[in-house]
Amino acid sequence: MAILKSEVVPKNSGAAFEVTKGQRLRTAERKIFDFVAINLTNFNERLDQAVTRGVNGATYSSQSRILVSNRRRIQFNPSVAV
Repeated sequence: MAILKSEVVPKNSGAAFEVTKGQRLRTAERKIFDFVAINLTNFNERLDQAVTRGVNGATYSSQSRILVSNRRRIQFNPSVAV
């Protein structure tokens, strides 16, 4: 998969990235950070971290985790990712 953009985000700061269907966002360091995902076509739908943790049965996320929205829709399922 081709890298479309590579960016270093300084500590104690933030960044925003638009990721469309079929694209992936990858973090390269093992650091603690806040992650927010919002549906660009419906701003009322966002990543629900509590439901995501419950579905995965884990407190921490990893590359093999399913992400679930507050509308209970699976937003990323690594078993079917392209």
